[in-house]
Amino acid sequence: MRVVLTIHSADLYGAGRSLLDHALALRGGALNFTALLPEHGPLEEALKAHGIPVWVGPSRKPAAFYRFALGTLQREGRPLCHVHSTFPLAAALAARRAGCPILWHVREERQRSVERRRPGLRRWGSRALSEIRRLAIGLLANRIIYVSEAVRRQFAFPGKPSDVLFNFLPDLPPPVRARAPGTPLTLLYVGRVCLEKGAEEFAGICRGLLDRGVSFRAVMAGSTYADSADFPARLAAMGLGERVRMTGYQPDLESIYEDVDVLLFPSHTEGFGRPVMEAMARGIVVVASRVGGIPEMIDHGRTGFLFDLARPGEAVEILARLERDAALARAVGARARESTTRLFSREAYVEKMSRIYREMDRTRHAL
Repeated sequence: MRVVLTIHSADLYGAGRSLLDHALALRGGALNFTALLPEHGPLEEALKAHGIPVWVGPSRKPAAFYRFALGTLQREGRPLCHVHSTFPLAAALAARRAGCPILWHVREERQRSVERRRPGLRRWGSRALSEIRRLAIGLLANRIIYVSEAVRRQFAFPGKPSDVLFNFLPDLPPPVRARAPGTPLTLLYVGRVCLEKGAEEFAGICRGLLDRGVSFRAVMAGSTYADSADFPARLAAMGLGERVRMTGYQPDLESIYEDVDVLLFPSHTEGFGRPVMEAMARGIVVVASRVGGIPEMIDHGRTGFLFDLARPGEAVEILARLERDAALARAVGARARESTTRLFSREAYVEKMSRIYREMDRTRHAL
């Protein structure tokens, strides 16, 4: 069965990393994968390194990529088009025009609470674009996979064939070391440094810990976006310049995870939360915002902790408690690691995804 995987960028994190894991776990046998990308980048290089062919468009501009995708899919004889993330409308439109069945993998939330902070026209424009994407998915997709039940509720397409399928862990990584007595609590932020991912809330919580006299240090791993260009200066103004280290984008977080006690994840929008999964698998305690699919991943108080973004003091209190009670942190981290073998099982993912592909193949022949 020919399957074309497509996505909106060639970045190798988030949905791009999930696409690569997906291809490596399912390729072989009756499945033959090719990737269709709008640009060159790390995802292209990683796919090619594993022997997966990649077609790259001449430009990521929607019109140019649409023409390239349409011509390519027509020449390839109507393969199944598996769209990853909500954004690649040009590829999906080309697939529909070429007569390909479309399986759409929705990995992001639809609404973003951070939009409230944007000026009026930008806020309404962003909401209109979100609704256009939602309607396009409902019209173009033959079947939809949602990355969590929360995302399925948001998109709300009654009667459209759909499935909920968590991302998976390719392998269970080794656990991190336990924090030594008398050492500061080490916090980690993973993701773009921007309003949407909660960079301001992260800084505010760190300031709250400083005011409480909690011994801590923090690492922020992610590229800084335009809406937070002055973030380092604001950290310094808050007295956090010596406590919070910004590393920029990190293609490999392994060495950073090894020296972390808590993932503090104050995102405003998170359909699934890949860093949450990765931290839990290592036995790192997760303290995360109660948004999107994250509550489906964490059993509050048992395998991690949830807090409301409107009440950041909750996170400060949880972190202060973890700093005082190393035994609690170890117990929660151990239970989180154990839960990942059930929640994020590679075998369960491959079994369900293979069944979906078989059913979609029958759809392809019926079109």
